[in-house]
Amino acid sequence: MLGRWKRKLDGDGPTDPAPSENLRSPQAQPQALSTPSASGQMVGGAPFALMVGPAWRTISRQQAEETLNRMGLRPCPTVSTGGDMGQPCFRIFFGGTSMLMGPASEAWLAGMDPQDPRTSYIATHVPDDWRRMGHIWHFRPEGRRPLGNGSEFYKMMLLLLDMCGATHLFWDPAALWSDAQMFRTALAELLTSGMPPVLHQVAFRRVAAGRVRTRGLSYFAAHEIEAVLPDGMDVQAAVRRLARLAIDAMLNGPYDRATEVEGMEAGEHIRLLPQPVKGDEPALVLAQIIRA
Repeated sequence: MLGRWKRKLDGDGPTDPAPSENLRSPQAQPQALSTPSASGQMVGGAPFALMVGPAWRTISRQQAEETLNRMGLRPCPTVSTGGDMGQPCFRIFFGGTSMLMGPASEAWLAGMDPQDPRTSYIATHVPDDWRRMGHIWHFRPEGRRPLGNGSEFYKMMLLLLDMCGATHLFWDPAALWSDAQMFRTALAELLTSGMPPVLHQVAFRRVAAGRVRTRGLSYFAAHEIEAVLPDGMDVQAAVRRLARLAIDAMLNGPYDRATEVEGMEAGEHIRLLPQPVKGDEPALVLAQIIRA
């Protein structure tokens, strides 16, 4: 399958994240919270959180319900049974997609601390007061559906970003903070061209000297990818390659057998080797970057 990504992904790929922001060495690797699509198609239903704007932080139940109605989201007041959000809590709808939304609970906030080495962030700074009451709202989609260009789930996210005046996004499967407006731009690109917002949904983390691994890709493609860097390759160069491999897996399905693809430089190729599954850990594909 030589040149798989080249046929599908001609171009320079996404902008590089700064290694200092999205590549801190982890102490532990949280797993994706949901079973990925067996087909490798992009899937919806990932829990996420938004740091909302000032107007939404003090909004009353009545004001929230009226605003949601004006946005066409057909809110139904409810109670979350998962312990992940407080009141006011609503079930909202967009087409055939539904999700629960409400202020994030203390238990849920504990898992998204930007100072915790288990979390990542890209191109953003999370304010020190992020944890104050009402600042973070949690969104939990109900059900899972394959997504394509024009997905209801992502259109719903666009509405919510604007409605809440969101400043930051936390994408749960990758434990990844990013700038809400940058994510909004990436969503618009997804809905126009089908290019996934990979840098906002997959974290890239150093796991050892000379090794960088994705986190959150298994939510979309059934496995993570770990790059083995050749001598002289820096982390940003490895992330460029991992990001393109991640996009390929999200769009075209997982690397479920030994595969070689062309690299990003003349004479370079990447050997992809699925590894034996270890216990409850996400499946892993090793990416050996080989230069001529």
